Amino acid sequence: MGTSALKEEVQDFLLKEADLADEWALADWLALWADGEIAYEVGPLNMDQQPGLRYDQSLFLISDNRFRLEHRVLRIGKPDAHSESPIRSKIRHFYAHLRDVKEISGEITFRVNMLITRIRADQEGTNVIPGVVYFRLVREDSQLKIRSKQIFLDVQMLSSPGTLTYLA
Repeated sequence: MGTSALKEEVQDFLLKEADLADEWALADWLALWADGEIAYEVGPLNMDQQPGLRYDQSLFLISDNRFRLEHRVLRIGKPDAHSESPIRSKIRHFYAHLRDVKEISGEITFRVNMLITRIRADQEGTNVIPGVVYFRLVREDSQLKIRSKQIFLDVQMLSSPGTLTYLA
């Protein structure tokens, strides 16, 4: 596959992933993850982005394997989830500046800037969280699937409790 075709396929995948998260279609979002070993990580705050940094080298805010990610999705998907009660937040994921798209040995790697906004009906204001995401995708049955998603937030501190519950 040519570089521009691969980049277009990755962009379409990112739009799908963002749409599923924004619509709270969490089971469908979880289905975007590859079989086998996976990693969903939110790195330390205000760090230089260091792709490949490991949770055993630094304190990560989130470091989920498949078991933990599946249970995270179950918890925040419940109607009575504490951080999303009484009404679920309005979430919007924005991806921009897709860079370094490479496919080597069946694995697609890239980085992309992100911006997530969250509006809660019971709070004033909007949470805005910028950052960069490093993805590793694989193909399963001709479909792109997430092997790992490593997020580095460009913030000094999190503004409110529950801020990370909706990161997807």
